[in-house]
Amino acid sequence: MATYVPGGADLIDIMAGGRPDSVTQNWFAERRDALQNTLTHTSQVFFDRARDMYQTISESQAMQILRNLRSQSDTAWSGNAVEPLNTLERLQTASPIMQRWVMAQPDVRKRYLNQEVEGYSQAYNNFHGAVFGANHYDYRQVMSGVVEVNDDGWVAREYVDYMEDDEPRLRRHEQLDILSTWDVVKALLDQGVEDPTSPVGNHL
Repeated sequence: MATYVPGGADLIDIMAGGRPDSVTQNWFAERRDALQNTLTHTSQVFFDRARDMYQTISESQAMQILRNLRSQSDTAWSGNAVEPLNTLERLQTASPIMQRWVMAQPDVRKRYLNQEVEGYSQAYNNFHGAVFGANHYDYRQVMSGVVEVNDDGWVAREYVDYMEDDEPRLRRHEQLDILSTWDVVKALLDQGVEDPTSPVGNHL
């Protein structure tokens, strides 16, 4: 089964651990040295710091992309199965079926509607417009019959609406898998570091 990975040749280079050949590296080194010879001491310090910062950021991004590609290949065989996603990398490389359920989590959906998270870029299709929580069809499928505790005690709502052309209704264990995934998503959003819905590891 082939897996399409967006990103092109750069990602292939990262996966393969490839680097430019020695001729190319020497050419870049010569150009860098020629440029540095024309700079003042202050400019050279700035240039060196900028280069070091760029290298650090570039290597960090490359490592995140590599981790996500590995995670994607590890889960490629799960197909359309509903499963718990308990790491940042697994969330960022969620299968289309799990993207649907991740994006039904109210906090991430609000941020998606406000364009504060990537929402799996072009891979996720928002079929339900600008709604979230109980107004969102996918949310209702997850929460139907689930016991919720509030200040007044507990409540369990049965949502009876169901689209005939949709997938079969979620089973109880699938609802639990999605709810545990929602807990991880909320924790990551609260941390405010990386976007759990960004396949390339962009920050929030």
